[in-house]
Amino acid sequence: QAEFGRNTGGAVIALTRSGSNTFHGGFNVYYEPDALRNDSPDTYAANNSKDYREKVEGNIWASGPIIKDRLFFFGFFNPRYSNSGDTTRSQGINGDGSPNGVFADTQRTTQRSNNPFFGGKLDLNLFDGHRVEATYFNDSDKNRVQITSLSSGAVSEVNEARGGENYIFKYTGS
Repeated sequence: QAEFGRNTGGAVIALTRSGSNTFHGGFNVYYEPDALRNDSPDTYAANNSKDYREKVEGNIWASGPIIKDRLFFFGFFNPRYSNSGDTTRSQGINGDGSPNGVFADTQRTTQRSNNPFFGGKLDLNLFDGHRVEATYFNDSDKNRVQITSLSSGAVSEVNEARGGENYIFKYTGS
């Protein structure tokens, strides 16, 4: 349990496929254009009618035997691209401190990400009842976030990073 290691919680679950004695492979592509998305209504803090989201993602995979009945592979490559923008706004204030009902766009936040997700797995049947698995995947994701002040035109950029390289080794025997 997470609470027993001076951690606050969390779990990582990664499901992978294994190769078999038959070669398999495939690919697909998903595209989510902004033009086919519905806009959320504008709110007090967000001018959602000026927001946009676009995403393109693909998958390529292959699996099969390296040594029949003994050593198998599975590999995948998942190119990913996303681009989004959000506009925040605020309401003006009268001289007496009360809201005047006039909203102005204040900030534009743009995020771009273009990082692939990829990995692979090797399965080795040592002999009956004994199996060794080696899995690797890289889910590194680096986003460039650009924040523009719409009143002054000042621009600031931040790079966000998460994920990384993952190695898993497993022995199963009976």
